[in-house]
Amino acid sequence: MASTGVIILSTFPSEELAARVAHLVVSAKLCACVNFTEIRSIYSWHGKIEDQHEFIVLFKATSKSAKKLKAEIVRLH
Repeated sequence: MASTGVIILSTFPSEELAARVAHLVVSAKLCACVNFTEIRSIYSWHGKIEDQHEFIVLFKATSKSAKKLKAEIVRLH
């Protein structure tokens, strides 16, 4: 049975960190492709409204590798 494609989304505080994580997970064959771009995020954090630039990252993987990929993103983040 073929594995289904999934997209896992995360944000990173810098382009450098997003690229580093992307290189590591693609090299480890945990995902086939990673796309990222700069975004502006407005969110509540510790009782304050934050307005920050960060990077949204799309990790394209299979459902078979998703659990390992998520764990690696958390570990590297």
